[in-house]
Amino acid sequence: MAKKNTLLLWGLGCGGVGVLGLLACGGLVAMLIPAIRDFGETITQAIEAEQQHDAFADNWRPPPDEADPQTLFPEKVGEYRRTGHDANAAVAAFGIDVAGHHATYKSGPHEIEVYVYRATRLEKEALYQRVSDAIENGDYNWRTSFGGPQADRYTFTVSPPSQMGSLWWSQDWLFFFHVMGEENPQPFLDAYLRDIQGMEAKVAKPGRKAPPDGNPDPNPYRKR
Repeated sequence: MAKKNTLLLWGLGCGGVGVLGLLACGGLVAMLIPAIRDFGETITQAIEAEQQHDAFADNWRPPPDEADPQTLFPEKVGEYRRTGHDANAAVAAFGIDVAGHHATYKSGPHEIEVYVYRATRLEKEALYQRVSDAIENGDYNWRTSFGGPQADRYTFTVSPPSQMGSLWWSQDWLFFFHVMGEENPQPFLDAYLRDIQGMEAKVAKPGRKAPPDGNPDPNPYRKR
């Protein structure tokens, strides 16, 4: 009889552990559901942002081929004001050594360097590869990047020192936006590219629909 009672207790004990295990797993899943949902929303927003940026690039109107620095660098872009411009377009730290134009914009303590080049798609791919190699071989403790030589956009973050860069190419125009610190250059980039557009509209590529105003959301990753 004692033996049967012992087996019964073991059975109840194992069953209890099993139930507790299921409850624990169920509780864990319940805790993970909001995180999974938030992650899914983040991915969806990122995809939508990419689609918006693609549509903007497709409909972007390039400035005239003979555009001068005054045309390429408006005095004011959003909250930023141009503090100077020159032809020193080389950026040795990131392997860029081609001719172009350069300007500096400031808003309070924030400063953004803007570089403008003419480049075919093949030239763009070669330059993006140089930037990628410079980041990979640089003396950085932290490096992240998005895009690559075949992409039209390439962004990166490195530190130390903390800095961000965004390269944007369309219709043989290449732009490099560089920021020291952690100020996100994307809102400035969007405003700048809108401001220097030419006059003639470009037909969108089939399969891509432009946003209502032809511009990307200035903050596409915000919660909706």
